[in-house]
Amino acid sequence: MTELPRDDAEYLEVLAGEIAGDPARERAARLLALAERALPPEPALDVDHGWRELAARLTVRRTLRRLEVIIGVAALIVFGLATYLSVAPVIAAHVDEHYAGPATVRLPDGSRAVLEPLARARYRASFFRPPRMVELEGEARFLVRPDAAHPFEVHAGDATITAVGTIFTVRANPWEPTVRVSVEEGTVLVAPGRLVLHAGDTAQVR
Repeated sequence: MTELPRDDAEYLEVLAGEIAGDPARERAARLLALAERALPPEPALDVDHGWRELAARLTVRRTLRRLEVIIGVAALIVFGLATYLSVAPVIAAHVDEHYAGPATVRLPDGSRAVLEPLARARYRASFFRPPRMVELEGEARFLVRPDAAHPFEVHAGDATITAVGTIFTVRANPWEPTVRVSVEEGTVLVAPGRLVLHAGDTAQVR
């Protein structure tokens, strides 16, 4: 076996001498030379370009993460607002409003009630079926906001006074045996008895 010289030039000379004496090696060397010429040259490594490309990818990733956070926060805000708009009316609609006279109060439906001294009223509402209903003890004058789809009801003692849009007074003192209804404007229906009262009418329900 040929000893390898220390110098690269000497090694190439020795290798060329050995190949020249062997046809198979000569053919292999020619094929290797052809393959090297056929292969494209390897591009030079551009370190600066690599760093720039890496920095661009990192910037894109950070931007995408920020967008994900922003979209997530926006989705939470929209969900929270939608939940509030859906739940808040339900909660508010089931809260009874209590009033005591003497006072002039604006009811949740927009109507007004003028409560005389010692009068007490409770406005009841419901989100699923929004009736306008007041429970009254004592005397009060009502100025009802018109709403044909949801009549205004006053429950006083055993009487129920129903109106759509009108002005009337109800007196239901605990110490009196009757409930007195006086109509100033519009029409009201008084039960029991289904009495229809118009402007200027007065009725007493035992």
